[in-house]
Amino acid sequence: PRHPGNVLLLPDGRLGLIDYGMCGRLEGSARESIARVVLGLAAGDRAAVVDTYERAGYRACWHGGAPHGPDAVYRFATFHLDRIDLSPVGVGPGGEGGGGG
Repeated sequence: PRHPGNVLLLPDGRLGLIDYGMCGRLEGSARESIARVVLGLAAGDRAAVVDTYERAGYRACWHGGAPHGPDAVYRFATFHLDRIDLSPVGVGPGGEGGGGG
């Protein structure tokens, strides 16, 4: 079966872990944050996903320290916990595609 990352959904509904030796335990608050992100991704709620990432301390910044903006943070969340979306993304302030560096 196909797998995005190292988790398989088995035909009987169980989850199968690939590279299990690379797994660790997460504290309850981290598990709750991940669950909120997954639910936000499933609902298409970009604001909830970005808010959860930012509250958890995640920052997407240029080398100079300027933030990429919410569209880039949302895209990183899809890379981490959803299907990888390779369509264009705005990375300027407010996701408007501005530069940075």
